[in-house]
Amino acid sequence: MAENSGLFAAIIKKIARVIPMNWLPLVLVFLGIMSSIATDAGYLVLIPLAGLLYGGLGKNPLIGMAAAFAGVSAGFSANLTRPRPSM
Repeated sequence: MAENSGLFAAIIKKIARVIPMNWLPLVLVFLGIMSSIATDAGYLVLIPLAGLLYGGLGKNPLIGMAAAFAGVSAGFSANLTRPRPSM
């Protein structure tokens, strides 16, 4: 429903105006790392959305999906919000 109503297209255009294009992979990796807070939502939501984002910007969607996958995978071992274990 969001795709047919134009919501995704509007969000993609908004992101393209706000984030510089050379920062986009870094932002996706960061979002992937932080998505481990929401359990497996990064794998289910962020990776396909990254593909849609890159595809909507006229780039290869696999690049966005790979960046998001790397971030989500790294997030399970290196989340920035989890405190260090005390010894």
